[in-house]
Amino acid sequence: MPGLDRKYRKEIASKPLDILHCHTMGGQFKMAKKLKKKWDVPIVATLHAQADLDLKKFLKAQWLVNK
Repeated sequence: MPGLDRKYRKEIASKPLDILHCHTMGGQFKMAKKLKKKWDVPIVATLHAQADLDLKKFLKAQWLVNK
């Protein structure tokens, strides 16, 4: 849970990246969204089974969840 791991957050935030990659739509994705704004970089997400359930929590556009 990156949101709760201060050492992890500090380490990642201290190294400017040119792309962010997430495997989940939970805490990892929330952190990536903050870093995306900070560095103006793209986020690539690799989603697995039942990702649509997680996407519904984070996206307001149902059409995008369906895609």
